[in-house]
Amino acid sequence: MIKTFSPINIFLLLIILAIFVFGLVTIPADQLVAVHWNINGEVDFELPANLALWIGPLECLVVILGVYFAHKNMPTEEFAAAKSLLEASVSIAFGAGLLVQSVITLSASGYVLDVPQIATIFIGFVMLILGNYLPKSQANRAAGIRLPWTMRSETVWTKTHHFAGKCFMAAGMVILLAGVINFAAPVILIIALATVLLCVGLVGFYSYSIRELT
Repeated sequence: MIKTFSPINIFLLLIILAIFVFGLVTIPADQLVAVHWNINGEVDFELPANLALWIGPLECLVVILGVYFAHKNMPTEEFAAAKSLLEASVSIAFGAGLLVQSVITLSASGYVLDVPQIATIFIGFVMLILGNYLPKSQANRAAGIRLPWTMRSETVWTKTHHFAGKCFMAAGMVILLAGVINFAAPVILIIALATVLLCVGLVGFYSYSIRELT
C-alpha cells in the first residue's frame, strides 16, 4: 500500500485544514472570491466564500478516494510497481491543493498575487519531482509512460523512463528560471506550457525510436 498519509502528506493536509478554518472564520460566507485566473493573470471566475473555501479540501478528498479505489481494483503486484510514482503524485496533488487553498484565501483577504508566476514556479517544481521519480518506476498500468511498446518490453520501459527523468529535470529547471525571472503574462505561462510540450514530445519520440528493443 502506498503511503497516502506519509508524514509530508499529513503535514500538507494539516496546513490545508488550518487555512480552510482560517478562511471560514475571517472571510464572510457571501463574499465573492476569485477561484480562477486567465492566462493574463486576470480573475475570470468567482464563487461565494462558503463554496470557494472547499476547493482545496475536496481536491484532496478526491485524491484519497482515487488512490483507495485504484488499490482495490488493481492487482497488488502492479500497484506495488507503481508505488514510487503514485506516492510522488499524491504529494504533488496535496501540494496543489495547498497552493490553491492559499491563493484563494490570500486573494479573498485582499492580497494581490501574481498567479501566473506562482503557477509557473509550481509547474517547475512538479517537473523536477517527476524527473526524480520517473527513473525509479517499474512497468505497471497505474503510473508512468504507458505506451504500447513500453508495456511490451521492460527494457524499453526502463530506457524511456531514464530518458524522461533527464528531460523532466531539464524542463523543470527552465520553467523555474522563467518563474524567477517572471516574464510578463501571458509569456511566462506560454514558456512553461511550451517547455512541458517539448519535453513530452522528446520523450515520446525517443521511446518510439527504441520500441523494437527487447
